[in-house]
Amino acid sequence: MSSISDRGQPPLAFAASEIERAAADVPAAGELRIVLAVDAGAGLGEQGYRMGRPAAGEVRVTGGSAVGAMYGGLDVAEAIRIGTVASLPARESKPFVAYRGIKFNIPLDLRTPSYSDNADAFQANIPEMWSRAFWAELLDSSRGPRSSGG
Repeated sequence: MSSISDRGQPPLAFAASEIERAAADVPAAGELRIVLAVDAGAGLGEQGYRMGRPAAGEVRVTGGSAVGAMYGGLDVAEAIRIGTVASLPARESKPFVAYRGIKFNIPLDLRTPSYSDNADAFQANIPEMWSRAFWAELLDSSRGPRSSGG
């Protein structure tokens, strides 16, 4: 199994490494060439991708951005892991919500029962959850479309 991508772009390098890990875990996946590409003019949007099989033994994932190609590559890695890569259909995928984000379940409200949970780990994290520096670092590292890196 081989994958081709611009490993200089972190999202593509991540997807390629996940594909390679999946292939190493599932040696029965066989020989398959996987191409990850970016085409900003393809009308796929920032996080969308198109997957196709232009030739026998090849899967091509084209993203509207490196992030879109990454999501397509992660779908390929999952298909390898669950044994469905041979039947991957040609398709186009775009997120229902324009910018994917994070869901961070941490209660910050005294009215919620878990805020007063007596567990040691939870109690130790309360000051961190109220720290402005924690939130600035977390949110600055996941700005989505405004960030300069993928």
